[in-house]
Amino acid sequence: TGEGGGVWASNYTDVVLEGSASVKGNTASGEGGGIYASGNTFVTLKDEASVRNNVTASRGAGIYAGIAYSEEEPTKVTLGGSSLVTGNKAAGAGGGVYLRSIGSILELVGSSSIKMNEAGTSGGAVFIGKNEYGAGALIFGGGWKGVISANLPDNVFGQ
Repeated sequence: TGEGGGVWASNYTDVVLEGSASVKGNTASGEGGGIYASGNTFVTLKDEASVRNNVTASRGAGIYAGIAYSEEEPTKVTLGGSSLVTGNKAAGAGGGVYLRSIGSILELVGSSSIKMNEAGTSGGAVFIGKNEYGAGALIFGGGWKGVISANLPDNVFGQ
């Protein structure tokens, strides 16, 4: 597929994965091998939900958080509970998660983890992009006990 090999969501959409739900084994030629989200979309992983083993020829193999309409109306990804983003491979940046620009937010809470993802250029775990308006944001919730580890070529990269 083009964008969003597993899930494509835009324009004020909520995507919630809970329990043991998983987006896995998908391929995209564009952004978002597992999940593509833009236009003020909220993606939430709860409990033991996972995004795993997705591939993209572009950016954001696990989750791609695209452009928001404004900083006040973000495209937001929340990893909560014991959720996991793992085993995803991007030819470009952002093996696990790619935050496109200002208004793209990744919030880590609970004991969620991003590990063992690969990016062809940078941001094996998380790539924080920047455009003329500013950069995306990575937020660690109070008491976060998760892991960002073993991602190639680096764990977190920001422009």
